[in-house]
Amino acid sequence: MKRTLRKLSTIVLVLTFVMSLLPVATFAAEEETQTLFNNYSETRFDFDDPALNDPALQGQKAVETAYFRTDNMTPSGATCSFASVTEDGVSALKFTKSGSGKANSMINFGLNADAGSATGRYKKKLDVAFSTKLTADPGGRWGYYLRSYGISEGRVLGLDGQYITFFENPVFPLTYNQWIDIEFSVDVDLRCGIIKVRNSAIGSETGEPGPWQSFAGCFDKLFSSATGATAYEHFYQNGFLTIGGMTSTFDFFLTDYMQNLRTADEALTPSLETLSDDFASFPAANSTSAIYDSQTAWNTSNIGGTKATTASVSEGRLTLTTTQDSGTSYPGLIKTPFYAAPNLRHHMKFRMSAPAIGNISRFSVTLTSNQNGLADGSRTPEFIKIGSDGSGSYIQVASEKNYVAYDPYDMFDCEFVYDAKEQVAKISVLDAEGNQYIGDAASLATTGGASWDILRGILFQNQATATGTTYFYLEDFYWNLLSRESVATETTVASFEIDGEDTASLDETIMVDCGQTLDYAQAVETAEVTVLKNGTLPVDTAYTLAAEGSVLTVTFADLEPATNYTILVSGISTLAGDIEPDLAQTFFTTYEVGISATTPVLDGDAVTATIRSGYREGKQVLLITTLYNEEGALIDVKISDLTQASTREGELFTVELGDAEYSSAKAYIWSGFNDMNPYHDVTSFAS
Repeated sequence: MKRTLRKLSTIVLVLTFVMSLLPVATFAAEEETQTLFNNYSETRFDFDDPALNDPALQGQKAVETAYFRTDNMTPSGATCSFASVTEDGVSALKFTKSGSGKANSMINFGLNADAGSATGRYKKKLDVAFSTKLTADPGGRWGYYLRSYGISEGRVLGLDGQYITFFENPVFPLTYNQWIDIEFSVDVDLRCGIIKVRNSAIGSETGEPGPWQSFAGCFDKLFSSATGATAYEHFYQNGFLTIGGMTSTFDFFLTDYMQNLRTADEALTPSLETLSDDFASFPAANSTSAIYDSQTAWNTSNIGGTKATTASVSEGRLTLTTTQDSGTSYPGLIKTPFYAAPNLRHHMKFRMSAPAIGNISRFSVTLTSNQNGLADGSRTPEFIKIGSDGSGSYIQVASEKNYVAYDPYDMFDCEFVYDAKEQVAKISVLDAEGNQYIGDAASLATTGGASWDILRGILFQNQATATGTTYFYLEDFYWNLLSRESVATETTVASFEIDGEDTASLDETIMVDCGQTLDYAQAVETAEVTVLKNGTLPVDTAYTLAAEGSVLTVTFADLEPATNYTILVSGISTLAGDIEPDLAQTFFTTYEVGISATTPVLDGDAVTATIRSGYREGKQVLLITTLYNEEGALIDVKISDLTQASTREGELFTVELGDAEYSSAKAYIWSGFNDMNPYHDVTSFAS
């Protein structure tokens, strides 16, 4: 029977994004998902106000701290107009562009829009929802933009061509003359956003909406440049806009426009699942993708020395083969998906090989500075280094150097968590025996006063000094993002899980699966176990803690039989640093006895008793028989040691007396010679 954890603290569900539904889409997500779009407290426009048709008002409507404004901007050989209309049974804003000339126009929902200066008030988190319909392709870059002081407008949402785009990445087919519901959130601090899109119920034949399709993306293409992606720090206006001029005739309808400004740090967590690689095939080097605007495949590099390097895949393993003649070379595997990765916690897992004798295996990340919007990967801090020096072979994790023995090409299970927002990293390396080596890297903002917090990519290297042909192996590469919310956990009772029992053993083990890899030593040090007897009474009882993978085990030594226990486990620290103050609890009732024994019986030349045990791992039991002569003097002692009594059904325990001559005998069943705790009354026999 499996017992499932009951959470003591509230788990806030966040968006979990899965595979893309379009070949060229951004990180795709679940069709139905909980979002932040549930509290439009600041702004809602349904466009049923006739004043929108009054040119004297210039289309402005004050709503609390926000305002709505329409602006034709610079028509050239074209006519643009705005009106409040009823379209397909709903009140809507209608924007019409006619004529073949170019025209720029804007529908501004700016907040603090008069703050377009260096001293203005700016915003960083925005939620938007609306329904819209286009009658034709605008013939220009029509969409939803954010305006930042000192930087030209950046398009978040594209509404032209064949697809709706999010940060210039196609996410949903754009069907003209059909209403579409759109919701999106943007977080400037995190440099990422999420979006939900569906065919609307408005104007549909069935009156029902289509399923939501959800996606996420980062700021890489917000301004179609690396500088824009890294330097964008705020916005002060937001709304629909065209840059470059629309050349077609079309109508744009908008209704149920809502927006939130958020100040709380609710986390948007897009998915980077498409960066993972099972190496079923070799990804082409130097490739680019519409998703990230940079290299999503692996690129090989050679630096220094005389060598030749090739990369190949076979049976889920990428092999970097290096031929070295002299000197030192640094052949590497590079993946650079971003100009500016989402400012969240990045989580990578992979298996990398130990080097050949004389070589060094390395794992590094490529960081850049946001100072002046530089996009070059100017810094590559090293987090895993496996090699040897004059003191022997070692595994170095961040700054922690551990001298350990390994064979060339042994595989190590590695895990890397980089918090781009806090600029800290934690690394775990497991050797073949399961020993864990942990390293921490504190603030990386140490060079030239720049803030080295922007992650661009990663680098594996096989530093080669050995002559001849050597190899570097990489397997099971995974890259995604971690939420800042508490992780889901599950607790099982070993007897129920392994033996199918309904009652727990007195030396029971419970297993708390935290869903994330643990820092073994820290988890054991920080975990707190509270034992409640019969639901409310705290009791002291001996237990031991151990950690492996994502599981913390709590093993008890000697619980009481036939007792209801509640076990609370708190304060577990994962590799990602997540600690829940009230993490897990489980309930069980222990087996009805600890050790029980039937009355010993003299059966010919042997003494027997049946032993039942409530201990899964066993308990020492001694059956001792003492023999006496006619005067009552002790003449012999016979002992049988059942060192692992662990059978609930009962096990026959026998002491052979052989051909001993005696007048009387006594049988004792004890726990051992040290404590001599009796499990049965003394039994006497006559010969």
